[in-house]
Parts: sequence; structure tokens; C-alpha cells
Amino acid sequence: GANDTTLGSSSGEWDQEEGTLKVVAVQKLTGNQQYTFSFDLVNPLVDQGSPPIFIEASSSGNEFIPPIRMIADPANPPFRIAPPSLLLAKAAQSTAFPCSSNTIAVTLALNIPLRPGIFSALSGQSGGLAPVGSAGLTISGLRGATCPSCQAGIECDTSCAVPLLTSPSNLEGASAFTAIFDTLTETLTLLVRPDTDLAVGHTAFVAAGEPFEVRFELI
Repeated sequence: GANDTTLGSSSGEWDQEEGTLKVVAVQKLTGNQQYTFSFDLVNPLVDQGSPPIFIEASSSGNEFIPPIRMIADPANPPFRIAPPSLLLAKAAQSTAFPCSSNTIAVTLALNIPLRPGIFSALSGQSGGLAPVGSAGLTISGLRGATCPSCQAGIECDTSCAVPLLTSPSNLEGASAFTAIFDTLTETLTLLVRPDTDLAVGHTAFVAAGEPFEVRFELI
């Protein structure tokens, strides 16, 4: 509005355990004047409703405005977190000819960033994305498929590694995934490679909402 004023440069102190942010104004604040400031935080992984958020004011360690509950934006209430989910999931094949090698192209997009350890962190959490085991995405319904490594007349193991023809790269430039095909359940699981010296913590190799493609060959 006409009375809005952007709060000048200031310092902030974040308390992770308490979930509080202390901001110190570096300019004189005028009474009956509306001020605006913003800050960046990282959303938690677990889905939740918007929690009540409070603000208070103090000077020299003395509180002069007690905590009051802030009015949340109805369209974008702070820290309302959606459950992890797939935003896009589509698949295509290279051939319909019987007994031929078939390249499957899978395009996915998730609402979470892909980084080492992300599916381990999701294990046991509720939501639209159900990780298999502790570290992967599983593609099911691959009826009748076999591994390329399986030779005619030779019984395959119950699972086999499947080379990925296309895959997002991690920070070392290698494929971010490995793939395992289960011949009994006819499913393929994409496993995120574990942490390395160059790909750890919150560094994402695919941003949230960004589509990526994985290609692999089955018979």
C-alpha cells in the first residue's frame, strides 16, 4: 500500500531448535508506519499444515510488545508443506516387435529435490511417494520383460543390474542412479547413489519440479 516501507538491511539470528528468527532493525522505525521484510528458509521434508506463527518485539532484552499471532495468507500460508509426490510420470518404448531389445524412456518430476540420501530420509514417512526399501523409486508393471544380460536357455538370477542409457548426473558427472530389475516381480528399482565427497548434504542434482529422463533396455 501507500504506507508500505521496505525495512532496510538488517541482521537475523535463526534458532533451529526453537524455530524462531530474531531480526535486529538497523534503522529508526516510525510509528504508524507499515514495514515489510522477507527471509529465506528451507521447508521440512515431512508434510504438515501451516502452523501458527507469532511475532513479538523487544528492546535491550526487555519485551514491550507481547507475542501476537500473525495473519496467514489464505492462499500461501507459511510452512504449509505438501506431501512428497510425483508431479509427472510417463513412459514410452522404442519398439513393439516381439523378442526385440526394447528401450524404455521414463520421464519423471517430483516435488522434492533429488539428492543423495533423500529416499532414506523419506522412509517411514506418509505421503504420495512410497520409496521402496530405503533408497529408491520402483517402476512396476513391466510384464514379460527380462534383463538384456539374460541369455536364451540360461535361467536368470532373481535380480540383475540394468545399465542406464540416460540418467541425471550427480556432482561427479556419473549417473545419479543405479537400476536393479527383479525378474520375479517384474519391477525395476532406481536407486540413488550414496553420498560421496562431492555430493552430500542438501546439494540437489535435480531440483524440485524439474523433469528428468531415465532410459534403460529390457527384452
